[in-house]
Amino acid sequence: MEAAIALVLGVLLISGAVFGIRRWRAEATEKIPFVRAGALLSPAERQFLEVARRALVPEFEVYPKVGLGDVVRPAPAASAVLRGKALQRLRKEHVDFAVCRPDTGQILGVIDFDGAEPGHHEDREFFDAALDAAAIPVLRVEVKDKYDAVVLRQQALATFRPPTRAATMRTMIRRGTVWLRVDGHGTFQNSAPLRAFTEQMFEAGHRSFAFDLQGCEVMDSTFLGTLTGLALRLREDPRGRIGFARVNARVESLFARYGLDRVLAFQGFEAAPPAPEEMEDLELATTKEFKRGTIVEAHEALAASSPENEERFGEVVDFLKRKEPE
Repeated sequence: MEAAIALVLGVLLISGAVFGIRRWRAEATEKIPFVRAGALLSPAERQFLEVARRALVPEFEVYPKVGLGDVVRPAPAASAVLRGKALQRLRKEHVDFAVCRPDTGQILGVIDFDGAEPGHHEDREFFDAALDAAAIPVLRVEVKDKYDAVVLRQQALATFRPPTRAATMRTMIRRGTVWLRVDGHGTFQNSAPLRAFTEQMFEAGHRSFAFDLQGCEVMDSTFLGTLTGLALRLREDPRGRIGFARVNARVESLFARYGLDRVLAFQGFEAAPPAPEEMEDLELATTKEFKRGTIVEAHEALAASSPENEERFGEVVDFLKRKEPE
């Protein structure tokens, strides 16, 4: 009986202590004079983010002030004690900007201000080691009064561009329409053959083009601009038509994101594209000068497609026109 009474008293004492601690914490919190923080980003961070978001389309999306624990996590094989310690340290750090794939949100890397104010990272050695252990690329950017969007784009492509499966293209002419099938990644590397082929078709009198994009996994700005340039050219011809069949969700989202769904619209073509075995491989050799011209014209077409895209790509076009051929 006495043991039971002692047990009950013990439970009551523990409950009272817990209640007292919670009440003390609540009262302490109530006494802290909280105020709203200022801007989320510093003027330098805001300026950089504006340039970065314009420079890194369509390959990347940029997010500021992301916790380091949202980018890396302790490995499952680590002990509970080590995981707990690591999580505590991760909560104290953040990355300046996380760079992700726009379609899936996959983390491709981080951008870190180099030479920022003292205390930028509470533990720089831990910060660097965590990213290195997780094999996350880091682009270090010097804090400046002004950033060059084109230089930043080149640095980001060199740092974050994931391995790609270069697109293969097949073609055939059926009932007066030039069909092209694109499989893989449409990039600046295969935009020049596409442009050369469509110019040949124009010279032969063709004004009706259709693309089968079921196997096209993604497009960079040059490939997207090459298609846009073709669409704008066809729009000027009464016989001109361009259509896209079996567009997958990722490419469709790219069209919509840059307002190109209005330009690159399906216009009454057959529902069923030709079978791959009916088509011929498209392989055209082009000169370095032609490739460079393709990159310039592609971005000019993107800039001309809408006022929003003029703001996004106008600076890139100016740089490409000034750049001396390699």
